[in-house]
Amino acid sequence: MIGIWGARGIGKSTIARAIYNSIADHFEGLCFLSNVRKSSQNPTGLSHLQETLLRTLVKEKDLKLSDCHEGIPIIEHRLRKKKILLILDDVDKSEQLKALAGSCNWFGCVSRIIITTRNKKLLVSHGVTSIYDVRELDDKESLKLLSWHAFEKEDVDYNYMEACNLAINYSCGFPLVLEVIGSNLRGEGVNLWRSALDHFKGIPHESVLGAFKLSYDTLEEVEKQVFIDFACFFNCEKLAIVNDALLCI
Repeated sequence: MIGIWGARGIGKSTIARAIYNSIADHFEGLCFLSNVRKSSQNPTGLSHLQETLLRTLVKEKDLKLSDCHEGIPIIEHRLRKKKILLILDDVDKSEQLKALAGSCNWFGCVSRIIITTRNKKLLVSHGVTSIYDVRELDDKESLKLLSWHAFEKEDVDYNYMEACNLAINYSCGFPLVLEVIGSNLRGEGVNLWRSALDHFKGIPHESVLGAFKLSYDTLEEVEKQVFIDFACFFNCEKLAIVNDALLCI
């Protein structure tokens, strides 16, 4: 089992999809379960995900599970000898892992289970030791991604370079932010880029705001209060000062 961990909008799902596409030919069965968090919110969500898993990997088209506990032994029995590649995307609760990939012993030798999550503790508690920490893009990578979305090419026109640098500073290396800016400003003039970026600083785009709000909503109440305190009292401070303050908590 391999974990891909990082903040929302940092590119975890994109990385998982790229790995999936690049190594898919080496496995007997393939399954990419996206949006596990959202799909499992319904009362029958986990059992439905188990049905999707079995339908995809062993062609159990008519299988209907009464609950997720019923699905666990079936997954173990049907997949124990199969070499499979399974992606569990956007996992946020331990019961999701227990229902879909409780142990490596559920699957055949050389199988790979890749889990993306915003919660590193979840991976550790499930016994996942190989964890990739997804970091923000550097300026060079950010410029390349922004250019592809805004201009559909790798190189940026000279007239747009200053505006692009402003966009990169605003994005803090988050791919989601760069994609939103590039897609929304594609084909627009330099002056509109500057005014749009000023607007984003005051009122973030709904896609960006929604992503970060979801990360905030998943915090515990004490963690939310700490976050708000830091946002208020350390606004515009240098990163080193904020890091030092966090280490003192």
